[in-house]
Amino acid sequence: MMDTKELNELIELTKMIAEKIAIEFMGHEDSLNTKKHNFDTELKKEIKSIADELLEEKIINTLKPTGYSILSEESGNINGCRDSNYLFIIDPLDGTYNYIRGSGPCAISIALWNNNEPIFGVIFNLINKQLFWGGKDFGSFCNQEKITVSDTSKLSEAVLFSGFPVRFDFNEESIDLINYFNDFAKIRMIGSAAISLSNIANGSGDLYFEKNIMLWDVAAGIAIVEGAGGIVSFTQQQEEYCLDVIASNNNLSEYIVKYE
Repeated sequence: MMDTKELNELIELTKMIAEKIAIEFMGHEDSLNTKKHNFDTELKKEIKSIADELLEEKIINTLKPTGYSILSEESGNINGCRDSNYLFIIDPLDGTYNYIRGSGPCAISIALWNNNEPIFGVIFNLINKQLFWGGKDFGSFCNQEKITVSDTSKLSEAVLFSGFPVRFDFNEESIDLINYFNDFAKIRMIGSAAISLSNIANGSGDLYFEKNIMLWDVAAGIAIVEGAGGIVSFTQQQEEYCLDVIASNNNLSEYIVKYE
């Protein structure tokens, strides 16, 4: 296991990377034509922009000297020089279409996992310039302020954050899924899993549920929810790195079983 000193150094490094690269990027995006984009030829709803590529390159180049392996949405697996189970998981721009159209939040998302265990996550919200970070052994924070999950105990008063990612298959089962939404006071679909999970961690939402979401979309957010005192359950689907994820406060954790 990595010692506490190195873990704290990696957290500080990752926070610095996310904030610094975000600020540099936002200061030059107009001159870089970052909203130029194209749709994927295989996943018809998947969209990529120059912004994804630029942010990924900067993040990877800054993390590589740590020696740990990296999994990134754009480049896949990048093996590090260390023989270790620790893995950085990157989504350089979560909410790409929101970014391109100005229709919602978007974020830089970086996490460190050990095998299937989230260690810490860092999310920089590019719209309101908030830095979320934390993990189970560290607590969770927005900038320097500690955050915790809500204490909502009734689904009829709860806010559910969810979405339909590009790999979601609309079929008869999805109708049953929509029926589950009737249990909640409000449903929010904001187009960014990272920010959705940040909202669970800071108590502005109560439960997050999404099927067929990719690991890099949720890796940092899962760690931050756990650090904020929340409960997370995720199951691997057939496609590699594709998950069903549920995250909630402690009072609603009994409903995790219902939605799995």
